[in-house]
Amino acid sequence: MMPNVSSPDFQARALAHIAEEKMTQFLKLMDRWETVDWKTVKHIVATAVWDHKEKMRLFDIIRKYDDNLEDSKPRDITGLDYSLYAAVPNTFRMAEKYSGATGIGSIVFETTNVIDEWQYYNPDLLIMGYNEGNFGRWSGPPRKGKTNGACVLIEQWIKQNRIAITNIAKKEETNKFIYSRDARSLFEILSTVPRQTKIIFIYDEGGLSDSKSHSSTLHARYMNDVYRVWGKFWGNTLYIDQSYTKCPEVIETWSTNIYHSIEPGTIYFELSGDIEFRRALTGFPKTNLPYDTRDLAYFDSKTLNVEGMFAAISGITDEKARFDAMSDYLKSPASHPKVAK
Repeated sequence: MMPNVSSPDFQARALAHIAEEKMTQFLKLMDRWETVDWKTVKHIVATAVWDHKEKMRLFDIIRKYDDNLEDSKPRDITGLDYSLYAAVPNTFRMAEKYSGATGIGSIVFETTNVIDEWQYYNPDLLIMGYNEGNFGRWSGPPRKGKTNGACVLIEQWIKQNRIAITNIAKKEETNKFIYSRDARSLFEILSTVPRQTKIIFIYDEGGLSDSKSHSSTLHARYMNDVYRVWGKFWGNTLYIDQSYTKCPEVIETWSTNIYHSIEPGTIYFELSGDIEFRRALTGFPKTNLPYDTRDLAYFDSKTLNVEGMFAAISGITDEKARFDAMSDYLKSPASHPKVAK
């Protein structure tokens, strides 16, 4: 028996389904708020904020940043996310009351269908944004797949005969990646790598940065120097943490490879360097690398006087001479920090 599509009951169910689908889109979008750009915010305000006074207030906020939208992100505006959280559900209630499915259907959160199946994409997209001295960051709530995602990236990386170093502990012995738990060993490994070999350091914060003030702690300042010097040796870096707000400054400022784990098997990532790409993808695979999921991913940033190394290589433009200077510095007493708190 065919349903009576004109019946109030059927229309109510259809309206509820559309509303649920649209609200789910909104909540998933807001789950990755740190990756949302100004264009998306404009679309949300234009189509999903119906209260005129609130719409004009939000557009006034956007206008203030029109001249430097490239230099700021919506996430930088305190309270903007909560304003959208408050305004959008109110719009749904207005749409259901006054315009039904037509009104709710006109609400647009993203202009394209950005949730695709991973299997249809070239997995090398994960590593295309890393060449020499590039930065990336991987964020997301606990146990949503950040470390797994980084290990999948490692698998793609080493397929190109490249070297991956990480503080992610091995659950069993493997030669697929190199384990390092302190700054000195990191650069000692680098000094033995053949020139012109592409290399990446995957650093897992392990959930230890439990406050927004983490970026100003002694460890974060030391790590900021580690990343700066590492980049001077053409090393790439992927930083893993729950939130971008906890990243050292160089990572937050210069990352052109941004990944966000929405839930296990679903990631969002964007490339904004020489290659531009922006998608949320589901069906993301599990890694085959044997890593310890319960390890705290410890890394001692204070085993090396990194600032001294920076001074030692400063002004040296020849690649071989720079690596030789690094090797000599690592053997010198000056490479040992005077203070290691």
